[in-house]
Amino acid sequence: MPLPLSLATLPYEVRTEIFCYYFQLDGGYTFNAESEKLVGANGQPIDLSLMYTCRSIADDTKDLPFTVNTISFSTFYTPRWRAWAGRFEYLSRLHYFLQLDFITYLGQFITAEMYVLIEDKFPGFASMLQTRIEHRESYRTRLAIIESRGDLESEPYSVSADEPEIDPEDEPNSDTDDRDRQGLDGNQHDPDTHTEEGTGNDINSHRESITQDLEFVEIDGHADYYRDLLVYHSRYFDIYHSHEAADMFTWCRITKLTITREAVAYSLRLVAQQQESRFTMLIHAALPRWTASHSSQEMNDLYLDPWTIPSQSSLTRMGEIFGDGPIWKTVQGWHDVNDLGHLLPVVNYREKFRFSAAAAALRFLSHLQGKERMRLRKVVLLEDHLAVGDPECHALGLIPFCQENPRLEIERRLKLSLLNNRFNQPNTLGYKHLLEAKTTIHKNPTTIRTKTLWQELGSWLAGAIYLKKAGMPANSFTLMLDGEPDVGFSSDFFDQVVHRYIACEKAFRVCKAEAQSCPWNSPFAADGVMEAVQKLVNQYSSNQTSPSNSSLVNCNFNPGRPWSIEPLVQERFNWSATEWEEEVNVLKHTMDLPPGYPSFSKRFLENYEREFTVTDGQD
Repeated sequence: MPLPLSLATLPYEVRTEIFCYYFQLDGGYTFNAESEKLVGANGQPIDLSLMYTCRSIADDTKDLPFTVNTISFSTFYTPRWRAWAGRFEYLSRLHYFLQLDFITYLGQFITAEMYVLIEDKFPGFASMLQTRIEHRESYRTRLAIIESRGDLESEPYSVSADEPEIDPEDEPNSDTDDRDRQGLDGNQHDPDTHTEEGTGNDINSHRESITQDLEFVEIDGHADYYRDLLVYHSRYFDIYHSHEAADMFTWCRITKLTITREAVAYSLRLVAQQQESRFTMLIHAALPRWTASHSSQEMNDLYLDPWTIPSQSSLTRMGEIFGDGPIWKTVQGWHDVNDLGHLLPVVNYREKFRFSAAAAALRFLSHLQGKERMRLRKVVLLEDHLAVGDPECHALGLIPFCQENPRLEIERRLKLSLLNNRFNQPNTLGYKHLLEAKTTIHKNPTTIRTKTLWQELGSWLAGAIYLKKAGMPANSFTLMLDGEPDVGFSSDFFDQVVHRYIACEKAFRVCKAEAQSCPWNSPFAADGVMEAVQKLVNQYSSNQTSPSNSSLVNCNFNPGRPWSIEPLVQERFNWSATEWEEEVNVLKHTMDLPPGYPSFSKRFLENYEREFTVTDGQD
């Protein structure tokens, strides 16, 4: 007597086809930020009830949900994590800039043997670090000359590594504090006074009011230090933007941002081991809350991987050590913008601090058991907003999972439209950020600064290329550049800007090698960026015949063709460093945005929660 027909009695191949059809959803699975669980692409819960009908079916289908569905992650935002993401952003930057400070002050004690170790581990960094240290000493010499003329009272937080004593309990100079509150020119600034263009003078006029709003002047007498680090996001704001520091700034910000923090931390560990007393002295000068119970090496141990979503307890510990009470209070709260007139139809606003899609995926993967991760086949990371923690390097955190599961493919999609202006990302000091953007929002610009877009894109491309050196398995990861909503504009940008920068870099290297007349280091393009662009060109050409996503970088638009460098070499063969610097300035041009691109104000306001006023004509 034949067995009754049922799903369990069907041939295995037939059952498998039915099961795949049942479990495979249009659009696959999506990670929900609020629940931190997977849902269908339509937002509905995932139905796995078939797995529970009997043990036989459960055994047959246990791998299928992850095997047949792509899992998509978007930039991670939820109100309950909003402020903690902001705290992570400013604490990690504060820690990084502290390390930069310390390695600069201790730089004179870095030995030749140390430089060899640094260069072996981080090729190219040692020479840039040495240049930075030399420029710092040059800056201090020039500053001393200026001070001797009476043009400047003192340098904020000027701690030299060779100074024998630092007393962190010294009271601040009252005259200096008054000058800080009033402005460097001694005049009280009106916080409602803006320049017409809203540029540098506009920001200068608000520096002191911002400092008072955040109560930095009350932080243990270290107002200068905290103002420089947390308002400017850099102790060396002016130096970074000077010609003398162009090499180091270029190295850190544009070419190899992916590994800069690791390189700085490693270099600091080397010199701190030999100069522990000086290192401890600097820490105590910078951080009055750093007690004797903390060892100097704990400063480096505070490092948080940029791609993590750290625990609240670890951020609280860092915040207590750094004394971040006022800025933490500001980040948690709403900001009153009534004093900004009719800039926005709101009473209050607060920043939407986001974690990257990569960070969200890493959090999810780390919570899965190993056998569950082995079932994964395809993960898509939609970086649809800019996020905290230098997101261009976050794919580094994915390497262990790709090594664990060779069948896992990860595609990270980056919209070029995200990079079209520097106000896209909310700032931990949103009041200053909004003031800076005020005039620009009113103008609603229809152009972009191509150099800014090129620098941002270069960081992402260099980060992708570095993955292979860091251990990313072949064919496991792809950075997909998304040219939508106008792929034609993206192609034009590559033709007019990207290939021009690369051609200038290649021509510069030829001229420097053959003419030997220019000691200057070029900021046009780094090796990793040029390699990435060449891969894009090659990949696009091969995709025309056999589409593939196996490359580390890919794009959905035509990336154009490289420029010939021969005419540039002939024209510039004997150029001086000054002439090459002028060429950099020439490249700071703009491009008109196409009609389909998101407006400046729309993109900017996507990064803020708002409380709307109730006015006539509004419900």
